[in-house]
Amino acid sequence: LPVPCRSVCAAAMVNGEGFSTLTRKHGIKICPSFPCSVEDIGLAVGEKVGHGSIKSAARMNVQQVAFSASLLTGGQEGFTGPFTSDTTLIYKHVVTNIGNAYNSQVWTVGSWKDGEESGGWLVKNSEHVFLTYKQGSGWLTASKAATLLLEVGDVVSVCLATNTRVFDNVNHHITFSGHLLFTM
Repeated sequence: LPVPCRSVCAAAMVNGEGFSTLTRKHGIKICPSFPCSVEDIGLAVGEKVGHGSIKSAARMNVQQVAFSASLLTGGQEGFTGPFTSDTTLIYKHVVTNIGNAYNSQVWTVGSWKDGEESGGWLVKNSEHVFLTYKQGSGWLTASKAATLLLEVGDVVSVCLATNTRVFDNVNHHITFSGHLLFTM
């Protein structure tokens, strides 16, 4: 069954099967370029792909993306920052990563305490998009949401603003979620 490389890679990811299982069940020849990147997949993640349906699914060229992550993992607790310059936050606790689009360089803001100034920049390709900022005492929260038009290769990250800090613990206050609404 001649199938484009990207269809084989996507089918294996969708079914959660290894390549040996996939080839044995469906007689598909595996391409040497695995693993495929998210940009190479071109299939709807979560779509059931079985014998005879890989070719039609590859023509759809649709991809589903949804992810959520929080700053700290497990029983960790503490502050991140302050830093002497804007610093990208790394989210370590990945809850969901459909489509493998989350790359640990993305961010959203959540909860701060102790009268500290806290703020973060949503950044697209090194350009500041939005700032979320908090100044005051006690537990305060802030959040922002943005809808961005992205192209393959665009990088979205969040930088903790200079001389600010955020607090996270087992309640996972500092989180990031992203969703692909549709392709253009």
